[in-house]
Amino acid sequence: MSFALASALLAPIVAPAPVPEAQVASCAWKRVAATSATLLGKAQFDKRYRYDADGSPTVGPLMRIRAACAHRTAQVRGDNPFAAAFGDDRKLLKLLKQTRPKAPGPDLFDLPVVRCEYRFTDASPGAPASAVIWSYGEGSDRKELSSSWETLGVKFSQQEVNALVSDKIDPAKLFEKMDQVEPIRVATHAEGKASGKPYALDIEHGLRTCQRVNSDGSYTDA
Repeated sequence: MSFALASALLAPIVAPAPVPEAQVASCAWKRVAATSATLLGKAQFDKRYRYDADGSPTVGPLMRIRAACAHRTAQVRGDNPFAAAFGDDRKLLKLLKQTRPKAPGPDLFDLPVVRCEYRFTDASPGAPASAVIWSYGEGSDRKELSSSWETLGVKFSQQEVNALVSDKIDPAKLFEKMDQVEPIRVATHAEGKASGKPYALDIEHGLRTCQRVNSDGSYTDA
C-alpha cells in the first residue's frame, strides 16, 4: 500500500568550496556590523535550534551576512557567489560572539537582500508558500542565495512515511528519493493533480510576494 505525502521541501542548493567561517565572521563585522549584532541578539544557543529555518528570527540577519560576504568574496576572488552563502551557522555564531567589537558600527553593505514566496494561482487564502527563494542584488545582477521547493503528489510506502514522522528512524533514503524526483512544473494545483505525476510550482506563472530584510531583522515589502 502506498500513501501520498502532502508535501516535502527540498533542501537548499549546496555550494562548492565554502569560505571558512572565520573569514565570514571577520567579513561580517566589517561589512554588516549592525546586522551581526542583531543576529547575536536573536540567536538561541541551543543545539536543537536551526538558525536558517524559514520563519525563524535569525534567518533574515543570517542571510544578510551571507549575502554581504558572498558579494565580497565574488569581488575579491571572482568566485561563484554561493561560496560564502552556506556553511556551519553554529560555528559562525560562536565566532561572531568571540570577536564582537565593543561598539559595532553601521552596515556598509547596502544591496537589497530579499525573500520571495511563491504560490499556486489557485492556492487557498493563507496557504503556505510552495517555493521560497532568497537573493541579493538588483535587476540582472541579482544572485540567488537559497531556494526551497514544495513537491506534491509523490508516493511513499508505509515504511517511508514512518521514517518521515519518527525521530528514531534515519530518513536519509527518503531524502535521496526526493532528490531523484523530477516534478512537472505547473501554475495550479488543479493541473498538477490532473497529471497524476509529482508536481511543483512553475514560479514564472505563480503568485509572488517579496520582502526585503533590514539590518534590525525586520522586513519591508519589496
